[in-house]
Amino acid sequence: AATDLDTALAPLLDDARAQGRTVVALSEYGITPVSRPVDINRALRRAGLLEVHTQDGMEYLDPMASRAFAVADHQIAHVYVRRPEDLDATRAALDGLPGIETLLDDAGKKAHHLDHPRAGELVAVAEPDAWFTYYYWLDDDRAPDFAQLVEIHRKPGYDPVE
Repeated sequence: AATDLDTALAPLLDDARAQGRTVVALSEYGITPVSRPVDINRALRRAGLLEVHTQDGMEYLDPMASRAFAVADHQIAHVYVRRPEDLDATRAALDGLPGIETLLDDAGKKAHHLDHPRAGELVAVAEPDAWFTYYYWLDDDRAPDFAQLVEIHRKPGYDPVE
């Protein structure tokens, strides 16, 4: 595959070189094998921090009513905590959750260059063989209508199972 790619890109690279341009190739992230899901939002819900609303028997995340919820993306999850006084309860709900390798607070986010204004109050990093799900329902019969679909706009995070 790499040889085929080199062959296909050769004319483009030759033209760029002739024009004195710099070509940069990069990847957004790497893919590694995983074997364990980490249901981070379910842990927050069981702790009474995440709220849902029900419509037609299906449960939907209610981020405005939630004291904390996570936006999951593969092996990282940004955990948004509404009020500073809920930070300790959120941390307690996630401490010891199997599959979480590290839970970064402000100092940890800064050390890992993740201290962006839109970052979660906490950032969870998965163990090498685990990934974060966005799932927040506790009963599969109450899963939202989009749970079994490829639907990137209504899910709080990316679902690598798709």
